[in-house]
Amino acid sequence: MNIVLLDLWRVINAKGGTEKVLFDMANNLNKRGHNVTIVCHDRSEGAPSFAMDEGVRFHNCGSYPTSFLTKIKESNFVRNLRCALIFSRKKRRAKRLKLDALEKSSCIQEAIEKACADIVISFQPAATFLLVDVLKVKVPVVTMFHMNPSHFFEEKNFPTFRRALKNCACIQVLMPEFLEETRLDLAPKRVAYIPNAVPQYGVSASLTNPVIVNVGRLDKKQKRQHLIIEAFARLKDEFPDWRVELWGETHVDEDYTKELQLLIEKYDLKERVTLCGTTDNVAAKLEKSAIFLFPSSFEAFGLALTEAMSMGLPVIGCRQCAAVS
Repeated sequence: MNIVLLDLWRVINAKGGTEKVLFDMANNLNKRGHNVTIVCHDRSEGAPSFAMDEGVRFHNCGSYPTSFLTKIKESNFVRNLRCALIFSRKKRRAKRLKLDALEKSSCIQEAIEKACADIVISFQPAATFLLVDVLKVKVPVVTMFHMNPSHFFEEKNFPTFRRALKNCACIQVLMPEFLEETRLDLAPKRVAYIPNAVPQYGVSASLTNPVIVNVGRLDKKQKRQHLIIEAFARLKDEFPDWRVELWGETHVDEDYTKELQLLIEKYDLKERVTLCGTTDNVAAKLEKSAIFLFPSSFEAFGLALTEAMSMGLPVIGCRQCAAVS
């Protein structure tokens, strides 16, 4: 079978859970004998952060435009200008989303046709909107929800994407608790629960090193690493031997990274809390830790959390985060 995986989120130089799933899925489908093509639209320079097996094809439709006229044409300013005379906020937002999809559509359509796709697996609702409503592809489209559906249903873009989601072949959610609400809002008979695959490590953390660890991009709205620093500041004098390591991308929200650095300075934690950046060996960092903190406000499955549990680490999360609790 010819399978296309379409991801419109970050792919180049990105080390998040969704990207890990993308490349793991491509490699494993390839091992099962399928012809797999990854298609993305990422303006970043560089290469994917995860390895691809020989035989998996990769096509980035988002190479950065070098032409000045192209840059102007695809700018947010021009897109907003084209929507300025639409007085309804809802219709104006829908028009902007349509224009954004149209700018990406021709290259993505060409990549799908070149792959002779029998099926396209969409990694987010925006990709499904592009495939179903804009390109009107004839092959089945399966939508993966790499988020808590209830969180997405509250977003302002959901009304624009809803029709495409209702008309795709199938929707996949990551937790059984998400099935009922998704069926109610979108497609009663076309929702499946398939969790992420969690690695089973051959070793367990010794739990003897006084290290608290978190793995995830530095993100104020979702990952909330500032809560870790603030909580540790209240305990630092009582537990002088303990340290905190925050592993994850620091460039996604540079303002938040600076905010965390200032927080570390404020509580005099320069020697105790480290913003470590990314790592190619998460398992090694987990193995040398004793506690895993995961204060996310929302998650769909929490791959980093389950990897920590697989390493035998006790995990502390927030009760109001459904996928965590």
